[in-house]
Amino acid sequence: AAPPERGALCTRLAASAAHKFYHRPCISNRHMMGYLREGVQRLLTRSSAPRSLWLARRALHLKRGQLVEYEITDVAFGGEGVTRVDAAVLERVMSEHASSGGSKDDPLVLGDDAFLRDGGGLVMLTKRSAGGSPQTGAVVQSRVISGNSAKGHLDLRLRNVVKEHPGAVESPCRHFGPCGGCTALNVSYDEQLARKQQQVCDLFARIGGISDLPVLDILPCETTTAYRNKMEFSFAPKLYEGKPVLGLHMPGRFDRILRISDCQIQDPEANEILQAVSNFVGEYTEELPVYNSRKHRGLLRHVVIRTAENRNASGAYGGSAEPRKEIMVSMVTSQRLASLLTPLAQLLAERFPSVVSVMNVVNASKSAVAHGPQQVTLHGRPFLVHTMLGVDFQISHSSFFQTNAMQAPRLLSRVGELCELSDGDVVYDMFCGTGSIALCLSRQHPGITVFGADLEASAIADAQLNADNNEISNAFFARGDLHSLAVHELPFASVDAQGNETMVDVPPPSCVIVDPPRPGLHPRAIEPLLHAGARRIVYISCNPSTQARDVKLLL
Repeated sequence: AAPPERGALCTRLAASAAHKFYHRPCISNRHMMGYLREGVQRLLTRSSAPRSLWLARRALHLKRGQLVEYEITDVAFGGEGVTRVDAAVLERVMSEHASSGGSKDDPLVLGDDAFLRDGGGLVMLTKRSAGGSPQTGAVVQSRVISGNSAKGHLDLRLRNVVKEHPGAVESPCRHFGPCGGCTALNVSYDEQLARKQQQVCDLFARIGGISDLPVLDILPCETTTAYRNKMEFSFAPKLYEGKPVLGLHMPGRFDRILRISDCQIQDPEANEILQAVSNFVGEYTEELPVYNSRKHRGLLRHVVIRTAENRNASGAYGGSAEPRKEIMVSMVTSQRLASLLTPLAQLLAERFPSVVSVMNVVNASKSAVAHGPQQVTLHGRPFLVHTMLGVDFQISHSSFFQTNAMQAPRLLSRVGELCELSDGDVVYDMFCGTGSIALCLSRQHPGITVFGADLEASAIADAQLNADNNEISNAFFARGDLHSLAVHELPFASVDAQGNETMVDVPPPSCVIVDPPRPGLHPRAIEPLLHAGARRIVYISCNPSTQARDVKLLL
């Protein structure tokens, strides 16, 4: 510990700088930082007092664009690299770099003595780029993208990987790295599962305050390729071999698209369709100009390809119970182009029998999203049929559905196990969407009653339609804002064959299933959930950070 006079000196130094800053309005932030840095450097040569280190951390200033070489010591949820650095060591390296006349392009090299692996220090967050993805144990060079470290952390963008992380594997995808899709194809699948499990534990300990959380082993997917049933691709005005570029965004870039010829995580037939669309557009570049996201001019914006497996479990869609692949191709444009895109729809239908739907979706806004209020059917029907756990689901262009078709049945089966249901039980399905959880539970447990609620009117309409087509009578759906209303306050009704509605009483729940969007539960939804009287709450989440926050409030 430093002598008391050292701590007093630190306090006087900060007070002096603050006095000069507030009482001399013309003084710049740069000058104030100079006052602090000069005093802190004097203190660091004479003492290691915590106060002086705090001031060093506050005073550090790395120029935007400065190149830094260091090791990634951890990867956070979301894929950002994390490195904790001793502020005093960083200050010393910066001083040596400046005294040697180093520029932004000359890297600040941080050695092992700079890293704090047990927490604390200055946090450096590394974002991925076309140069690669941050992985634990990799040595990288990155550029500073935040202005300074006054907030206690630095944001950097990875430029290139100097040394690969231990245990790196060869990526099966030719596009990995510059592609903004996958982030960990150079990490073995077992290592990916271990990292994700550790991230969940860390988030619940740090945010939820639960350090001894029992976490079950992750259920791995049987395959790591061709598992995704929906992919969104974007057009770019730049030409490649005489054709507009069609592919995925490069990391951190809204205006740069990487041409994709073979995406490993979607169905192989979808890759062939993607190339067929690219070739067709290349022949009509004048009639079908690509949308320019900077000038907001042009027509072609996105291509969305969805796949499904129809087993006709309900018998409502004709044909046999043999599984049939169904594919929907949606052309997202800035205005309606039915006449210009009809030849493309005919081409796809002739070459690919699995294509049962071709849509023209109109997004006239400036937002770069692959959906819009106007949807025109160019071929077939405006939906796919996907069979899961004995239930047929209609999936339209805008429908939300689990994108991993192989894991979705395992997820829903696990939910049913965790609910521990018996005949006569009442289940509330909050944020039910198109009813995938509610309908599968109702089919597997005909003796229970499920009440599903969601804010989106279209989702509730799809859920009710799916219930009717599958002749499921023990599931009811209602629209409502679950952040302000409890489930039992919503107007649930049953509809007979003549279309007459009868209001349904909603008894207290035996079990509540919560599957909120990424932001998690609103604080107003916590209290009704706690007082619902359910013996069990099953919380499904795609964002463990907000889940940890909510679970802390529920316990």
